[in-house]
Amino acid sequence: MKLLAWNIQHGGGVGLARIVEEISACDPDVIAVTEFRAKPGVALCAAMTERGLPHVETTCPAENQNGIVVFSRTPMRRKRSCQAPSADLVRWLDIDLPAFPWSR
Repeated sequence: MKLLAWNIQHGGGVGLARIVEEISACDPDVIAVTEFRAKPGVALCAAMTERGLPHVETTCPAENQNGIVVFSRTPMRRKRSCQAPSADLVRWLDIDLPAFPWSR
């Protein structure tokens, strides 16, 4: 499994197309994106789905808040019992990847 973590800096903005190209070139099985924002995130989610990463979990950040999104080639499950303090929940995403037993 190839795992990639990427900080897109304030939602990606005008650089989002280039970010998608770079991520795609790495051909990850799973990618965790930090500083994900809801509005530009719509385009990012569509682009990752088109590139074979259809499974998506996100912390659902408010308008200008930075959050996390994870894209995967295989199904994933979000753990609902997150250990983060409530003030930090938008910056903490705990998932399982059932196709990879070591992730449980």
